[in-house]
Amino acid sequence: MSITTTTPFYFNSNDASAPQITANSAASVLAVLKACLVGTSGTAYGVKPSAGWSIAFEDDTNVAIAFQMATGNKRYLRLGNPTNTGTTGYEDYSYFEVRGYNAMTDVNTGTNAFPTTAQHSTWRLAYAAQSAINTTTNIPWSLIASGNFFYLQLQVGNNGNNQGSGWGSCGGFYFGDVVSYVPGDTMQTIITGWWLGANYNQTGNPCWSNNTSSYSYLPFKGSDSFSNYDGYCYIYGSAQQAYGPYVAQMHFDEMQGNGWAGYTGQPNPAPTGQFFFSKALVFENSGTATIRGEMPGLMIPLHPRPFPDQYQIQIGTDTYVTWLNDPPLGNNAPSYEILLDMSTWNTN
Repeated sequence: MSITTTTPFYFNSNDASAPQITANSAASVLAVLKACLVGTSGTAYGVKPSAGWSIAFEDDTNVAIAFQMATGNKRYLRLGNPTNTGTTGYEDYSYFEVRGYNAMTDVNTGTNAFPTTAQHSTWRLAYAAQSAINTTTNIPWSLIASGNFFYLQLQVGNNGNNQGSGWGSCGGFYFGDVVSYVPGDTMQTIITGWWLGANYNQTGNPCWSNNTSSYSYLPFKGSDSFSNYDGYCYIYGSAQQAYGPYVAQMHFDEMQGNGWAGYTGQPNPAPTGQFFFSKALVFENSGTATIRGEMPGLMIPLHPRPFPDQYQIQIGTDTYVTWLNDPPLGNNAPSYEILLDMSTWNTN
């Protein structure tokens, strides 16, 4: 599907007038998403414009909502059934159940879900770790959105403490249309999330994967693991334009690294005095691993942490926002880093 190139908007909990997320309030999570994605009369908060999405259905009593993308495939994202897994173990967290739909008739009913309940009976967006559950702790957040895609980052821990399997300073979520390499593609909508496994070490983690060598961010994998699909992301349909959904994965070229973006790659800067970046490619597994496209606006530096977290920088004529997160629990390697281009996202 060919759509107009869009300029994304950057939102942050440190902005003046920005709404806040508190760990004991599921409604506060929805309030932030409503402000940034939809807004009031086109304004998110202060003087910042919203991303232009719409609220298709809402149930304030049960804290549930269905958003619809403003452009592109205009699919729906439902958040509801907020709860937590417990409040005592390091693996515990608060979450929303989330699912994408092709169409919806009310806040609880839709067609062509992704992922389906058969694939994962509960698909989750976590927003508060055990140390913050049932407290009034503010959860720092940032969100970058266009009319048909958004990245959400949450500092889910309390005071930056690691919490259980990978719980560090951030959680992440994204939803929308990727930049497809398939002509006329109308099936390239993706959703990330996680699920509860037999124990917390088997939980699909929104920041990284289970303290193994297959590191992830939001989540991403190094290019040495193209065949490893852990089910952290689903794509609505195949490159052949058949509804699935299918497991997808984001990959980056780790270059001289060992799976860590911005860790053991090129010197900072490279001997040429330049910085080098890798696109995050989208692969689907609809029988065989197939390249589908790339993540909107996202670049991964092949250098050891050249920029600080949440820093806006100029590279040529483009403005970028950098994001960092902590390493997996028990691993002393430096943080991941990604950069999001704030100039244009070509989401064709």
